[in-house]
Amino acid sequence: MTMVERPRLIGREPGRWGEVKGINAERRRVAIITDWGYAVATLRAGVLRVGDPVLGEVESMGVTTLRNLRTREPVTLEITHVQVTMVLAATLLES
Repeated sequence: MTMVERPRLIGREPGRWGEVKGINAERRRVAIITDWGYAVATLRAGVLRVGDPVLGEVESMGVTTLRNLRTREPVTLEITHVQVTMVLAATLLES
């Protein structure tokens, strides 16, 4: 998993958006890069793919609904880890 670049959007609100950098489709786990590291979550409803920008509360643990900015559709996630490193995010995707 290569996840070294931080997301960039002009005029974005810090802590409210990220970009999907890794997916484990079998476990329905996703890693999202944010302003403060990575958030790791379990996908409950919706569709995400690597590279998708998402908007919503990505820095709080628990169930949340984000907006997939590529498809404009809502995505429900259970965020289990926030502000983790790239290495830990890659490990958590497999657990």
